[in-house]
Amino acid sequence: MIPFLASTETVEPQHLALFFFVLVFSVWMARRARRPAAPVSRPEPVREAGEKVRRTADAALVELLEAGREMHAEVDTKIRLLNKLIKNADAEAKRLEALLRLARPEVLPPAPPVEVQKAAEPLPELPTRIAALRREGKTPAEIARELRLSITEVQLALRLASGREEGR
Repeated sequence: MIPFLASTETVEPQHLALFFFVLVFSVWMARRARRPAAPVSRPEPVREAGEKVRRTADAALVELLEAGREMHAEVDTKIRLLNKLIKNADAEAKRLEALLRLARPEVLPPAPPVEVQKAAEPLPELPTRIAALRREGKTPAEIARELRLSITEVQLALRLASGREEGR
């Protein structure tokens, strides 16, 4: 028997209400526990749309990475070509100066040296520098500011570097 109902005293209405509430709640929970849970699934059109969006995003990312690699290769090739052309131009300028001095030594004073700007940093070193700065704890924004790149370029380089590390 329930202790407060077995007492000789009168039962308070709030005690009785509480007892019935607990009893009904217990029965409801016991029935609910016996019933198998219905699997939660998204409707088929929503699932298909989500998969389609994911496939499209993956394809766009692959396309973007391939375009980036192609552009990187083109820029690298053009930098090498420009460096080669600068060396050839310097050699030709020296040869022409020597010929002019031989032709008219008294007329032409030696030409002042021309200062040639150093070519931009070779691109293969750039991802290495980005990864090194990231290991130092710098954020992509700080790295971009220091190397004068966009944040997107830094993030792409970091993703490519992490992809290479995972492939090892």
